[in-house]
Amino acid sequence: MNNKTVSILSGAAGILLAGAIYTQVEKFPEYAIHASQYVKFLLLVLAILSGVLLVMSFFGREAGKPTWVKAPGHFFATAVLTILMVMSLKYVGFYVASAVYMLVLALLLGLRRPLLLIVCTVLLLAIVYGVFVRFLSVPVPLGVFEEFTFSDIAGSLAKAKAAWALL
Repeated sequence: MNNKTVSILSGAAGILLAGAIYTQVEKFPEYAIHASQYVKFLLLVLAILSGVLLVMSFFGREAGKPTWVKAPGHFFATAVLTILMVMSLKYVGFYVASAVYMLVLALLLGLRRPLLLIVCTVLLLAIVYGVFVRFLSVPVPLGVFEEFTFSDIAGSLAKAKAAWALL
């Protein structure tokens, strides 16, 4: 298969997938209306981007053989790091695991501006907190920080340390 065929099939598959998932989102219960709105938005983005890919593939000139993985080392590092991140979620929680994941992955991929990396990581995690935790009320795993409260920071850290020692 050449690039044009792969792009056409991928665009069509993206549109079909968005439509199929949308039919299931319509069946969400009433209490999950906020979550369904977000999923519908993501499906709309998927359908639009798939449509753009489809249109561009019909008018594109490139017909060479597709390259599936251009940088195998980066791909392998990303896959391993993603697996480690998912496995660490229940122990250190979403925010710690995500922050470490983003910073280490950025460094492995060659980004070398520490201040920018830290600012982008904090900003992205703040956006995730605002959208998912505050707006959509989606709970995220907190790991050993499950009992953490800002009113009793010392006690919360002691509980986290004790829970960490049990691991």
